[in-house]
Amino acid sequence: MSPESIVHTVALAHHFHSAFSPEQVFVLLREPVSRATFEQRLAGLLDAGVLRYTDGRLFLPGVNGEYRTRQRTSRRIFRRQRPYLQLLVRLPWVRFVGLTGANAFESCPPKDDVDLFIVTARQRLWLCYLGIVLVCRALGKRELLCVNYLVDEDHLTIAHQNYYSAVQLTQMIPLTPNALAGRLLEANPWVYRYLPNAPKRLPERPFYLLKDRRRGTDRGHSSRRNAVLAWLNRWVFRYYSRRLNRKFPQAMGRGIVLGEGVAKLHRNDYQDLYDTLFRQMKKGEWP
Repeated sequence: MSPESIVHTVALAHHFHSAFSPEQVFVLLREPVSRATFEQRLAGLLDAGVLRYTDGRLFLPGVNGEYRTRQRTSRRIFRRQRPYLQLLVRLPWVRFVGLTGANAFESCPPKDDVDLFIVTARQRLWLCYLGIVLVCRALGKRELLCVNYLVDEDHLTIAHQNYYSAVQLTQMIPLTPNALAGRLLEANPWVYRYLPNAPKRLPERPFYLLKDRRRGTDRGHSSRRNAVLAWLNRWVFRYYSRRLNRKFPQAMGRGIVLGEGVAKLHRNDYQDLYDTLFRQMKKGEWP
């Protein structure tokens, strides 16, 4: 592993107004390395002044306090939305909720929304999504609680398999730490092709934990009731599929991916941006 790999990963965080801890840099390296070798290379970069270590984070020279400002903003946004998130995680058929995007990296600008990844009960995704939409509208939070990605328990494998998706998945912050947090990584072993040093579990951040409740499955209900709910779920899926096809025809199948057990609703995929940044860094053009 070249020392430049460490520098480039630190620089990547700065591009998104964030800063990584040494542990995050180790996890997000794109090549395998032992912990001892990583620490040795990092120590050399710090001694040479190529990087500096401040308050638990790594920085390039000349990069300073905006990270802390963004971190305070991110936590303030989460604290303000916590009561509504607490309600959301207790909705029927919600099995797991994770924080993603800028929220997970604590790099939010003012007035940012809250990006969420949700796992639902099997054959209940679209009923669950409809319920979330209705509740958020009733609370006036439709634009602030952004449900970017939903899967049900039978569809935990992420279709978009690239470095960007691997970063988002492994850095997701569970709001409801239960067995599904581990099952997500087990269902997506491809992440270790892109992040060979990634751990086998999602990070736990006490500040972001919400009160969860134990949920049963639908097995105790009658087969007739389950069949009716599955039919309703399929009907809601078809409704939203037609609606989103009309609204975002160019994004369908790329940024937006829909199925009865999956709803990727965020149209932006930063993989192209990641590729451009790493290519520029390799040429010495950036940072």
